[in-house]
Amino acid sequence: MPVSGTIAGLQVRTNSTPGNSPNRYDFTVSVNGTLTAVTCSIGTGQTSCNDSTHSVAVSSGDTVSLLQAGVSNPTSTSVTWSYYIQQ
Repeated sequence: MPVSGTIAGLQVRTNSTPGNSPNRYDFTVSVNGTLTAVTCSIGTGQTSCNDSTHSVAVSSGDTVSLLQAGVSNPTSTSVTWSYYIQQ
């Protein structure tokens, strides 16, 4: 992370749906290996999700990553994600 601030506005997009229910993709932002409350899930028929509620403080030098967990064997897919930093 190049600057300190607060991460918010998580948006995740996939190039395919996870398949039939109960298949889904769960996404969680991690800071320095610690899971945060910034999360979203993509379920049946969806290709995007967002978290407009949660945020997490970060410091310059922190490592930020997105963890994905497939629930009930979803279809393989490519993922793009974004967030904004409030300074």
